[in-house]
Amino acid sequence: MLLKIITTTVLIFAFTALFAQIDDTYDTRKSGEHKVDSANMLLGEIYIIPFQDELFNCMFSKEIMRENNVNFDEMRDIIKAALMKQLTQHLTDSLTALSYTKLPEATKRQNDFATANTMTYVYRELPDGNKEKDQATLKQKLKKKKKKKEKQEGTYIKDGQILSERSTVEKFMDAEFKNNDLLFFLKDVHQTKYVITINQLDIELPPGATQLHLQHNKFERLIKAHYTIFDENGLAVHGGIGTVRFPNNQNNLRIITEEILAELAKGLSDTFYTAVKKHENKK
Repeated sequence: MLLKIITTTVLIFAFTALFAQIDDTYDTRKSGEHKVDSANMLLGEIYIIPFQDELFNCMFSKEIMRENNVNFDEMRDIIKAALMKQLTQHLTDSLTALSYTKLPEATKRQNDFATANTMTYVYRELPDGNKEKDQATLKQKLKKKKKKKEKQEGTYIKDGQILSERSTVEKFMDAEFKNNDLLFFLKDVHQTKYVITINQLDIELPPGATQLHLQHNKFERLIKAHYTIFDENGLAVHGGIGTVRFPNNQNNLRIITEEILAELAKGLSDTFYTAVKKHENKK
C-alpha cells in the first residue's frame, strides 16, 4: 500500500511539475483549438493515447520514404501525429477530446514514459460485441490468464516432440492497465471520462493477396488501427481493429495523412460513440 501511494504521488508530481513549465497548451473543442492559460489544467472528456513507436508496422516503408524524402522515424511520426489530429477532430462532435500529440515535446515524452510504465499490451481474440468477456475488467482478464489453455499456440516441445498449433481466430493488439496511476491522474486533473488507446498501427497487404496479385499490382493496401476504449475506472468498454483500404501505388504522405487517415479516424470515432452509448445505457 505504501509503495502504491509513493508511486502515485511521484507520477502526479512529475506531471504537475511538467505542466507548470509549459507556456501555453491547447484545449480542443467543437469550435476548434483554443489556447488556455498555463495556470489552468487541460480538461477533456476523452483522452487519446497514440501507439508506441515499436508497435508501428509498415510493409511499404521504402516506397513511402523514397517518394517523400523522409527516414523511417520521420515517416512514422508524421503518420502518428496525423492520426491523432484526425481522430481528435472527429471525436469532438459531441465531447471534448485531448490528444497529447498536441502538447509540447517535453510533455509528450513524459506521457510516453507514464504510459509505458502504466500499460501493457497483449494479443487477444477480436471481440464479437455480444459476450460478457468483451466487457471484462482488468481483474477478470487476469483471472482468465491463470486458466490453462486447452491447446498451446505456436511451436513448442511436448513429450520430446516438436509440435505446432496455429490459431485460426483473428486477433488484435489489446491494452490493459497494470495499475491505476495514469487513470487517477487523468480523472483527477483532466476530468477524463473515457480513454482511447491506439495500441498498434499496421500498413500491410490485404488477407488473401497472392504472388500473382503482387506481380501484377492487383491489390489494395490496408491500414489497420488496433484500439481499446476504457472508461474512467479502467473498464474495457470495447476493442478491435479499424481498417481502411487505399491504392497500392499511393505513397504521397499528404494524401495518406489528410485523406486516408481521415477516413480511418471517422470510422474509429463512429465506433467509439456507438460503444459508449451502449455502455452508458447499461449503467
